[in-house]
Amino acid sequence: MKIIVIGAGSIGERHIRAFRRINGIAVSLAEPRTERAQQIAARYGCESSYGSIEAAPLGSFDAAVIATPANSHVSIGTACASRGLHLLIEKPLAASIEGIEKLIALCESKRLVAAVGYTLRFDPTIVKLRKFVQSGLAGQLISVRSVCTHYLPNSRPDYKEAYYRVPNAAAGVILDLSHELNYLEWIFGDLSVEACRRAQVPDLNIADEAVADMWLRRSDGLLAQIHLHAVDKHLSRECYVVGSEASLTANILTGEILIERRGRAGERIKCASERDEAHLDEARDFIDAIRERRSPRCTIGEALRTLQVSLEAMKAPLLEATMPENSAI
Repeated sequence: MKIIVIGAGSIGERHIRAFRRINGIAVSLAEPRTERAQQIAARYGCESSYGSIEAAPLGSFDAAVIATPANSHVSIGTACASRGLHLLIEKPLAASIEGIEKLIALCESKRLVAAVGYTLRFDPTIVKLRKFVQSGLAGQLISVRSVCTHYLPNSRPDYKEAYYRVPNAAAGVILDLSHELNYLEWIFGDLSVEACRRAQVPDLNIADEAVADMWLRRSDGLLAQIHLHAVDKHLSRECYVVGSEASLTANILTGEILIERRGRAGERIKCASERDEAHLDEARDFIDAIRERRSPRCTIGEALRTLQVSLEAMKAPLLEATMPENSAI
């Protein structure tokens, strides 16, 4: 099977690294930065390298991985699907809903697999948490809270040269960190926005919110909250589930789930994970979905739902977080 990865930034490189580990997969790339393209192609033994999608013979590939800025996903995806390529689109699906329904219809008419790269659906800790919840371990569900905090200048030192300075390019945390909403809906079902508070941090110099709190509700009353922060020096990624029988704390970074029950000592469950394991599992799922003619773990329709809820939250006014006069990022 021949795959072309479009965009060879840090995420594109992860996809290339993952697919190169799968037997029988030939990987090419399309990347306009000549030096970067040459480095990645040589590092991973890519079959071919092209300076643009227009220069690539799309009809000679079976599938495309789209790892470009979010506001280009739909147009590139449509171009690839028109040539009969299966799609793995990096998250978020897009920066707006324009053109997505047509892309979905195109993929359905050509019987193409269209997956979206919400890799936390493959994270062992989230997979185990989902199994616990679905087994009824927590009892009657009461509330769930997801937290993702990081310090953007540390986690992505080149962020000012990337899409974070461009309005409507998924620069804010609600879209950039939409993994949290996506895995919550994977575990708990559809959620609707009740309220959102989001704020820009001017010194960070990104076009949209750097801090966001979202309050959501499931149709049966289950409460959910998501806290996202791109200026927090404390790195965290956790999910807290409260039920009538147990409380579950899933720490994605340490790969551990703490189960706490009334009158009993807490039980810690380790979820082993290796570097790039989620991306490798995602790549395998995509290949298997193509070969088996089945749906991938995260479909384009599910990613559209994540995008719609995110955009609803982004209707909240963009506030400005105040900082002390002598502080600097």
